[in-house]
Amino acid sequence: MGLSDRRFVFLDIESTGGSIAEDRITEIGLLTVDDGEVTREWSSLINPQRNIPSFIAGYIGITDEMVADAPKFGDIAESLQEMLKGRILVAHNARFDYSFLRHEFRLVDRFYHSEVLCTVKLSRRLFPHFKKHNLDTLIARHKLPCEARHRAFGDAKVLWDFIQLAATEQDELQVDKEISGLVQPLDVPPGLSVDAFDDLPETAGVYLFWDQQDAALLVGKAKNIRAKVLAQLAAGSGNRRVTELREAVGKVEWLETVGIVGAELEEGRLVDELRPPMNSSPAVSNTETSQLVTDDQGRLQIQFVPAEHIAEQQPCYGLFRNRDDARKSIQAAVNKQPFCTVNSGFDGLVCPVHGTEQRLDKDSELQTDAGIETSSEICPSSDDIELSNTQLEMALIRLKQPDWPFAGPAALTEQQSWPERKRVHLFDCWQYLGFVEQPEAVFEKLEQASSAEFDLGIYRLLKRLLEVPKTAAGFIPVNVQGEQP
Repeated sequence: MGLSDRRFVFLDIESTGGSIAEDRITEIGLLTVDDGEVTREWSSLINPQRNIPSFIAGYIGITDEMVADAPKFGDIAESLQEMLKGRILVAHNARFDYSFLRHEFRLVDRFYHSEVLCTVKLSRRLFPHFKKHNLDTLIARHKLPCEARHRAFGDAKVLWDFIQLAATEQDELQVDKEISGLVQPLDVPPGLSVDAFDDLPETAGVYLFWDQQDAALLVGKAKNIRAKVLAQLAAGSGNRRVTELREAVGKVEWLETVGIVGAELEEGRLVDELRPPMNSSPAVSNTETSQLVTDDQGRLQIQFVPAEHIAEQQPCYGLFRNRDDARKSIQAAVNKQPFCTVNSGFDGLVCPVHGTEQRLDKDSELQTDAGIETSSEICPSSDDIELSNTQLEMALIRLKQPDWPFAGPAALTEQQSWPERKRVHLFDCWQYLGFVEQPEAVFEKLEQASSAEFDLGIYRLLKRLLEVPKTAAGFIPVNVQGEQP
């Protein structure tokens, strides 16, 4: 099929905001193209049945007064659906327009499904040497006329002009080839409806696969939900896991989170709550760390405590799934800083100086095999308590968990450019306190935040983020008495 053989509808919508769930369409503009010729031009204001925010009205030039007597979406739904029928929907950031349309059709009990061509993606393929591909940039770069920028019909017509120009500047067959690649039908798994992937957003968040009995199969995070879900369920990959998923999945859901940090936080919460069988098990609740405590003689001893002690701002060493894991980790640490471990308080260690050992049986009772002398039997107990303490601290320094690097709470802001959104995450002492959408709400959120439970997954996420200078720089200390982050 050549470019001139396709049936297109070039479309743009204006809305009260960027949230498909909360906002409504205020204007639709379109032109249909058959055999390379424009066959219809149409536009209409739409009464969104809610107020248009002043900043949106100032941006797009559509006010409450202008839409007060305009038709509601339900009034034009039948005629609009007829104009769209059987055509490739062409739009800039097309998932936004397409998902808004589908939502509006659902609200009036109508079904709409179509092939979709995004001119942002098409521009990237045709002009890969350019960095920016937003509509203002395309208009300026290609000197495209636009009679009414940010009005629906004006923006829709620019897209048709762009395709015509691209077919002239480049080879029409190449343009058609790129379009074919972008609108290639998806192979939907047998348990899903034909439009199951239509509304998948190209934003960060989490996705959930459910089986046909509504039991959770898999939870995942993604910078681009749509791309990740399609990759997870790609037909013909030969991957056994993908095959199992395609056969079992009966529903796909998702939750947008603005950024990947929010996605990781939400993924951890959902995995812990749902325990999907295709996810790795969450961090076990009985994970331990170790601390150094002083006995009645002033000697430092290794003491094992629950991992949540990390949030108490006392020095902690290591993270251990069980005592055997602890023995191996601590043994490796003391071997690199050899000293007699008889006074360490942990009898499972082999003394790196004297080569003796004490071992624990399955009931954690100290046992000594015949012929094997324990370190407590033959290792000399040092009278130099200060030296023993220093040696133990020096050995365990390799296992020391980081201190919370702020004097109090810290904020990490994630932003999304399209649709424009912001989310400020709040943390304190390795614990997640929640998020706010507006920076000015930070202090109220902190006042309302109750003491959060220590979560090992969140601790590991924060530890990883703070170890990288680029991401660590994004954390801003919150001075409760000072300015907002």
